[in-house]
Amino acid sequence: MIDVKAFAGIQNIYISPDPQEHRPAWIWFAYIGEDFAVAAGRGEKSSWWQSAIVSKTGQIHIGQQIYQVAFEPVIADEEIDQFISSHKTRAGRSWSPQWEKAFRPTVLRVKFMKQIGVLK
Repeated sequence: MIDVKAFAGIQNIYISPDPQEHRPAWIWFAYIGEDFAVAAGRGEKSSWWQSAIVSKTGQIHIGQQIYQVAFEPVIADEEIDQFISSHKTRAGRSWSPQWEKAFRPTVLRVKFMKQIGVLK
């Protein structure tokens, strides 16, 4: 089992819902309870988001590791609020209250299936 809380200190992660069609995109991540979740800055207009909804699986690059993952949309307001709270904690002083007023994040829960490689 992959300990997703071990990723808490990492700032840069990349997502690739369809590795054959999209290069990895930098994304926001935070936690919903014990679950790892990602958000699309451009919401449902993000091409990676659209691919993730269709494919339901993809890859995430964290540090030098590549993981096979599954995606599940988060639609419950209380879970999106947990994501925002977690992201605020992770972002610290770089969090802008204007971001929260400007949009409501589009969030996917990420289930880690297995490590599939190492970046060179």
